[in-house]
Amino acid sequence: RFLFTFRATNGPFRLDELRAAALTLGVDPDRLRFQPASAVASTVAATAASAAPDTHTPRQPDLHTYGGDIGPDLFQWVSLPSAEVAAEVASRCSLVRGAFEVWATAAFENAPPLPLEAAVAAANERWQLLADHAATAPRAATAMLSSIADESWRVDVLSVGVSRHRTLAGKVGLIETLGGLLGGLQGRVELKDPAHVITMIEDCRSIINSDMDVKDDKTMANAPSTLFLGRRLAEGAASHLARLSLSERSYLGRTTLPPDLAYLMAMQARCVPGSVVLDPFCGTCSILMS
Repeated sequence: RFLFTFRATNGPFRLDELRAAALTLGVDPDRLRFQPASAVASTVAATAASAAPDTHTPRQPDLHTYGGDIGPDLFQWVSLPSAEVAAEVASRCSLVRGAFEVWATAAFENAPPLPLEAAVAAANERWQLLADHAATAPRAATAMLSSIADESWRVDVLSVGVSRHRTLAGKVGLIETLGGLLGGLQGRVELKDPAHVITMIEDCRSIINSDMDVKDDKTMANAPSTLFLGRRLAEGAASHLARLSLSERSYLGRTTLPPDLAYLMAMQARCVPGSVVLDPFCGTCSILMS
């Protein structure tokens, strides 16, 4: 299985777009599975189950994300045949931020927000715990890094659910906690266009709705409840939407759709070469262009 991370927009279509892309590429629908990957989603599901123990709800719970988005968890374990298939599926989805081969993960209890510096310190301590644990399994570490071999690489840090991201110096310090794990890599570090991107993902979202979350948003933060360390397989297709921007078109009509919605509709159609498609809005070309 592979980790997919999503953009916090158009939440109700998050899994539908991913499913459509996978089925278009020939993935067996009986083997395609989605499972929330974050501690936040697990807590919400457990709370819902305890509130209604006799109710069976196979549908994933909707989570409220910063910015007003509502939908399934932004982190999903997705069962797919191979890393190559996962990369191809992700590259077709506009709501996907990236697909990852996860090497190590850690989950912690959700806690109330902390002062910003304390939250960063707690996050660093949790990453150090994960790095120390990985160092105790040299064979597993060797297997993790075998896909990189002697090719170029870099490390990215992705923080979700924060209002203030780490400084460059803070990111460098965090990356250095992986020195014992990554020190054996033979390839050169390439910041611009490496063959591989090793990613440190931290989920700092909170399920605690309090006045403190709103009033002290700039000075308070959550220590991450879930950490993921792995290799990025592919980025999503959101960058394609800029080429379809309405401001760049010479003609707009009443049926012209925003590029993000048009792209989602086109994905749901699951068109392949040779398909016969009826587009009722072909005059303004939104779906055809997508």
